Amino acid sequence: RMEGEDPSPQMEAGGEVELGGAEKTVHEAFESFVVEAKEVKELLSTLAEAPEGNVRINNILDKYQEQSQLLDPHLEEMVTKLMGIVRSAGAGSLHDNKAALRRASSVLYTVTKVRGFKTVVKFMPHEVQDLEPCLDLLDAQDPADHETWETRYALLLWLSILVMVPFSLSTIDSMLCTEPGGGEGLVERIERVGKACLSDPGRTRDGAAYLLSRLLTRPDMEEDTLVGFLQWSDATLRSTSNTFLPTGIYSTLANVFKYGQRQSLLDKVPLALSILSRDRDEGGGGGGGCARE
Repeated sequence: RMEGEDPSPQMEAGGEVELGGAEKTVHEAFESFVVEAKEVKELLSTLAEAPEGNVRINNILDKYQEQSQLLDPHLEEMVTKLMGIVRSAGAGSLHDNKAALRRASSVLYTVTKVRGFKTVVKFMPHEVQDLEPCLDLLDAQDPADHETWETRYALLLWLSILVMVPFSLSTIDSMLCTEPGGGEGLVERIERVGKACLSDPGRTRDGAAYLLSRLLTRPDMEEDTLVGFLQWSDATLRSTSNTFLPTGIYSTLANVFKYGQRQSLLDKVPLALSILSRDRDEGGGGGGGCARE
């Protein structure tokens, strides 16, 4: 540099950035680029009670869509606060549970839109005790109420993490404890709720496809449950007149073969191929473009 010129920021050993003589970590320097970070944190702390708080937060987050990585230092804190509201709403401990849940879900959707859902779900709580309350909350949503789609999308993503617990789902199925051999079991409920969302025209369909693929590729689900889903898909595609459902089914199948174990899926390939080849032979109607992709 020229004599007398101020030194430019230099990277120091240990990940330090020297800026004007004051040392900051790279993480801290990165944080400074989100100029509204303090405002967002304050809005999140009152979101459960603030009627329009989510609108302002969403507007701020949308500004970072082109450089979404700038949000990374704040993601964990944001998602933790939002999921705290979702948990409290599910437990019925907020003044207006439905409105608070919608506001939190609205912001969660925007975060996933800006940063990508696979990045965001890593910060969602995955305690096993949340599985049934999350499913109960999702099951209670009215699919006909178009104002709840963000809520259903957020809950579908959360459930997709919760179903990956590393032990048999039957061990946490309260139905098996209270009514052995009777009633709808935990896995059946998750399948039912997921399948119902596959016919949605928007993001909830994507969330449902991801949830079902995570459920169906569990080691204890890759035989009977996955085969049953393939058979259901085959029968449904033969008879449905819903223009969105085939896309949801094909998205689920694509995710299954993306996330599943190759060795476990080999014997399922003939049935899957028969489903796809039938769609091709019938002219690709009702989602055939997705199938061919």
